[in-house]
Amino acid sequence: MKKFLGILLALVGLLLTAAGIAGVILIGSDDTIDSPTTTITLGDAKALVSTPALLAFKDTTMRLTAESTGGSVFLGQAHPIDAKSYLSAAPTFAVTKVGTSGMSGEVVKGDAKTTLPDPTKQTFWTAKATGAGKQTLALELDGTPTEYVVMPIGKPGDVTVTSGIQIDNGFTLSIGAIVLGVLAFIAGLLLWRRRRAQLVNRQAANTTDETVGANDVPAPARTMSRIVGIGVIAAAVPTLAGCGMVPIKVDTWKGDTLTKPAMANRAEAVAAMKDYDVRNNAAITAIAKTFKPAVWEGVDSGVVLAGDRLDTRYAALTKKWEVQPVTTTVKDVYASQWGSYPMYAFVSASTQVKGDEPQDVLVTMRRASAASSWVMDSKAWHDAPLPKPARSASPLGAADQKTAMKVANAAMTSLNGGKGGPALPKQVTEYLAQERKLETGLATATAKADFFNTTRPDQMLPDGSVRAVRLDEGLLVQASYSVQSEQTTKPNWTTSLKDKKYAAVSYQEGDRTSIRSTMAVTLTMIVDPKGATKVVGRGFQFVI
Repeated sequence: MKKFLGILLALVGLLLTAAGIAGVILIGSDDTIDSPTTTITLGDAKALVSTPALLAFKDTTMRLTAESTGGSVFLGQAHPIDAKSYLSAAPTFAVTKVGTSGMSGEVVKGDAKTTLPDPTKQTFWTAKATGAGKQTLALELDGTPTEYVVMPIGKPGDVTVTSGIQIDNGFTLSIGAIVLGVLAFIAGLLLWRRRRAQLVNRQAANTTDETVGANDVPAPARTMSRIVGIGVIAAAVPTLAGCGMVPIKVDTWKGDTLTKPAMANRAEAVAAMKDYDVRNNAAITAIAKTFKPAVWEGVDSGVVLAGDRLDTRYAALTKKWEVQPVTTTVKDVYASQWGSYPMYAFVSASTQVKGDEPQDVLVTMRRASAASSWVMDSKAWHDAPLPKPARSASPLGAADQKTAMKVANAAMTSLNGGKGGPALPKQVTEYLAQERKLETGLATATAKADFFNTTRPDQMLPDGSVRAVRLDEGLLVQASYSVQSEQTTKPNWTTSLKDKKYAAVSYQEGDRTSIRSTMAVTLTMIVDPKGATKVVGRGFQFVI
């Protein structure tokens, strides 16, 4: 039995030693198993990108090393939705396999004339590295969808890439396997030789009519048995530890089913609004010099942009513009899960114009693509606290969209003086009453509401007039409307616009027989699980 155990232990020692030597060669002192270096000729392709199967692992770190013949190279890691949006219609080289011969893949066709924005200036990357010569990026794989992008910067060129899996303490474990393997091999030989020595002693004893019983085994032999047992256990340690060195595979995600939150957390909202304040205040400063509405492009959109244009037109007429910087302090973020761009999120914040008191608002921030900045689309002030955001973001389902549209249409009914809709804020009802009041000399006075973006086939689209986000219980909805007012006079009577700024920019100054105006009204509404609706915020903005 001991002879068999000695031989077995020696074989285990040889295997451990061989495995350790292989580990030292493959893993190296940097604890990484690298694939062979591969040079990819990009041609018209703008970037080299990974496919889902390559990164569908968890508890693993991948090391990516690349350089470009054109000079500098960029390596980035991002959510697949962000990467797809950034690369857009550009042709790419998709890596589908990494094997003993290196990387292989296929070209994904696109518009070769596409010019991609500078990758180093994008904010959606979760990790990145850039520079001349070889650049290395560590990708932390946790089982969630991710993608890497490698692209030349500046001059086009071929890229040389190596990918590898980092194994924590892999080199140390390999050395340990060699040491323990050698010890196990020696212990096996000693055990086998001890067995041979015992057999020789027994044969000598038999010739003198002396027998050795089971209890008469020499103490050194029993000690050696214990050593062998300990050696076997010790030899198993690196083998068991090696099991943890193998990357854990997870289900490969499918691109057409992926979603991501528009804003992942409050920190992301803070960063977005900080960037918005910089761009907004730069536009406010520029207007004082240029008086050009185009300054607001890329800063605001929708209702807010329409108001900016009106203010700028008035400033151009009067040549007066007071530079008053605005500061935004984020409180909460309300976001849904989206499968593609464009996408939007609600941000609850306190805004303060320099010299004025801060005001609590809920704004809709919209992003057209991963490479675009967040723009403010609508804004409503609120006096009462808003509900807490959902504990986790989720997609807005068909039933949710149906409920949001129902609520938005009901609110429009209320704006048009109908019944059955939610109660409107006092400021809104007073404005509508004033616009519809038949003052002396007026023949008609009307104010009719419709959705602000009347040309949109679906008002629930990101650039539509109705936005909604799921709460833990119910929905938070913000809808924007265009209220068209018109007053006509009786014969021999005239009227005039009370808002002189609006009168100037709409070319309706002085006494007239009819006047028209457009007020953008934004309402924030809370919808409980039973469908009951409460308007908690309102916004007003004259527009042209």
